[in-house]
Amino acid sequence: MPIKSEVAQLLLHCPDKPGILAEVTDFITVNKGNIVYLDQYVDHAENVFFMRIAWELDGFLIPKEKIEDYFQTLYGHKYQMIFRLYFSNAKPRMAVFVSRMSHCLYDMLARYTAGEWNVEIPLIVSNHPDLEHVDALDVPLLTSCLEELLSGRTVEMPRFDFKTGARCPKSYELTVGPGEPLLLEGIHGMNDRITAEVPEQLTYGIYVSALSCINLDDHNRIRTTDVRLLRRIVRDMRFRNTSPVETIDMWPKVRAGEERWIFPNMEKADVMFNTSLHYELPVLKTIAYELLLSIPRTASEYLVAHRLLKVLHYFLPVDGDVMDEIPPLSILREFIGECSFYDMH
Repeated sequence: MPIKSEVAQLLLHCPDKPGILAEVTDFITVNKGNIVYLDQYVDHAENVFFMRIAWELDGFLIPKEKIEDYFQTLYGHKYQMIFRLYFSNAKPRMAVFVSRMSHCLYDMLARYTAGEWNVEIPLIVSNHPDLEHVDALDVPLLTSCLEELLSGRTVEMPRFDFKTGARCPKSYELTVGPGEPLLLEGIHGMNDRITAEVPEQLTYGIYVSALSCINLDDHNRIRTTDVRLLRRIVRDMRFRNTSPVETIDMWPKVRAGEERWIFPNMEKADVMFNTSLHYELPVLKTIAYELLLSIPRTASEYLVAHRLLKVLHYFLPVDGDVMDEIPPLSILREFIGECSFYDMH
């Protein structure tokens, strides 16, 4: 495959005058440049000339680093031009400003990752909270409570109300008795920011994840991430006052949080545990199917919902008797309700 020549691209605007187009193209062709793109436009209301032109640098007589100075001297002052010069081998740096709806951001990042955009994105700016960040927790209070509990003292523990999205005004007392374990659960459970003051010999790390092992045929399997998203849709709708549309919209942020906060700490785990259950998809279908069907085609989350529905089409729903037979200790109870692990203080 032949190596593509580096391309220079010139963007300019200035007061409209006769001869600009001819002089700019002449500047390139006289210096042995091969023009590969040209577009120009005149705003007659404001009398402003706009132009975009690109040419190959292979064989161009003016050194790359001196093109801007030459052009400014010959034409910039003469025509009162404002111009910018870009080179295909130099990636421009681009900041992304994010709105509350994340689907546009993830479309842009997908195009960037696929190589459609020849840019660098060193900065993503948003004025919306990153709830996956460790600092979304009250880290000083959490570490203080851990130290007090491990010292045998009673602490006042706060509770968080997921339906209101705020800390409850009423706390509860908690004490760890002799020989009792203290369970710290969540994506930051093995984060050194949380456990730095806890002696390593007193900790035991468990990495818990649902790793789906259901194959549809020899070539297609149920994606682990789809099972986890279905779990979250059911839980959020039932216990967190969050619609399926909102859960699907938040999902890329959850995945990004895993990349940043969970996967780097996986190696600290003493054991890994797969929570996937063979019977969970029929159960999840019974609850989630109608919720997903209610997402309109016009919604940006529709494509994800449609993919999940295609997965659920392979399974039959279950009746109430089957739901009642699910053990109260099953991990699935965390998502569908009536989990005996939760002690509602």
